Amino acid sequence: MDSGVARHEESVCSNAPGKPGSSWTSNEIAYLLKIWGEQEVKHSLSSLKRNYHIYSDISRELEKNGIHRGPKECRTKCKRLKQEYRQAKYTPYEYVKL
Repeated sequence: MDSGVARHEESVCSNAPGKPGSSWTSNEIAYLLKIWGEQEVKHSLSSLKRNYHIYSDISRELEKNGIHRGPKECRTKCKRLKQEYRQAKYTPYEYVKL
């Protein structure tokens, strides 16, 4: 395997917070939700089909606060959070494992 490829795989699979491919910390998620919940952002996301630039703006806002996540990561995390919310909301209580 080429050493350049190995270095790329190491950086993508790093577990350091804020690095591409790493898990989101609770603080990162909280700040993402804060930005995502702003009225202007919600309106833009709901009214535009092509909204990559909105996620770019979210990414830049996170960057200002020391959170290094790309637009694609932000979009993926928002989609997963929305999916998890809907699943939790519509799962009957008796089926939820505590």
